[in-house]
Amino acid sequence: MRLAQVLGNLIGNSLKFTPTGSVWLRAESAGTDPQGRVRVRIEVRDTGVGIAREAQECLFQPFSGTRRPSVLRAGGAGLGLPLAQRLVQLMGGTLAVESAPGAGTSVRIELPLAPRSGGLADQAAGAADPSAPV
Repeated sequence: MRLAQVLGNLIGNSLKFTPTGSVWLRAESAGTDPQGRVRVRIEVRDTGVGIAREAQECLFQPFSGTRRPSVLRAGGAGLGLPLAQRLVQLMGGTLAVESAPGAGTSVRIELPLAPRSGGLADQAAGAADPSAPV
């Protein structure tokens, strides 16, 4: 539920600040950690307006967006990224931003996820095993 909230926020930001161009979502495995959890790397990248380096320094401070005209025009309050970062940290992960004016923004998350039993991956594994009961 928290991951869905974070991704909804990041994708919403990308769409809001990309009047023309593209928004991508990419996810990949980044191996496992010592506790056996799968590390997942997720990236939301856009070709939007981008963020100047001096503005990036305060991205994770609540309400910092209210000091940027582009955020005010888009209807933002400056809470999205600080909230997303905090939720990712609570899940044991990291969140990083790369951006340049006119070149878009990339937000990368890396999270440890505990494997779930009975999910689609288990069903797919069972389907691949010809000796598994039907």
